[in-house]
Amino acid sequence: MSVGDYNVVAHLRKIPSLLSVFDALMVSKELHEALIYSLQNPSSFQAYFAQEVREEVAQIEQEPSITFTVEDLMTGTADHNRPLYTTGTIYGKRINKILVEPGSSISIMPLKMLVQLSLSIRKTRKDKIRIHGFNHQYQKALGSTVIDVTVGDMVTPVKFLIIEADTTYKALLGRPWLHTYGLVPSTLHQCVKYIKDGKQCNIKGDDHPFEAHEAELDDAKYYTPKYKQGAGT
Repeated sequence: MSVGDYNVVAHLRKIPSLLSVFDALMVSKELHEALIYSLQNPSSFQAYFAQEVREEVAQIEQEPSITFTVEDLMTGTADHNRPLYTTGTIYGKRINKILVEPGSSISIMPLKMLVQLSLSIRKTRKDKIRIHGFNHQYQKALGSTVIDVTVGDMVTPVKFLIIEADTTYKALLGRPWLHTYGLVPSTLHQCVKYIKDGKQCNIKGDDHPFEAHEAELDDAKYYTPKYKQGAGT
């Protein structure tokens, strides 16, 4: 490619990728001449821009990405209505029934779980936050605390709001946790994925988060063999 052709390429780069006839008529004289020349001599520029496209595609393909496939379906089917529970370590203790909830703008820990971790509510930060529940009623948080949570091979500090309530979960991880650490949950596939060191990593959900004596809990029914998605709410 000649020096003149490279000058044409430089001008072509300034032309919008989506160009109407009116836009083509309104470009500057230099761009107008470069466009006409390239259309009259397409073979001189096709190979050049084709190589650029190939390089851009190759770069995109090398970028790590998060994908979910049929092979990721933990239940082997999409015919389920399970929330996403996982197991992790909180304050040095192994804890199950950690609910990953992208629909929540906060992370929550029930007071009884805080007590089980041998932590005192008196040492929490006083937050004047009211939490809007599913029953359209508000509940005032007792306080907040930041605790390290380990799930998979990730160790992350999480700010929990403490509430006094009976819940199906022992801890709830909401959007702040997901967004801060670039985590992508899928209730359909029952897992959470993220990129670490250029590789896609997977945090699996719990297949049986509830014990037999917890069968009366609302979410427990979604884990019974007889439950079908259209059979109930």
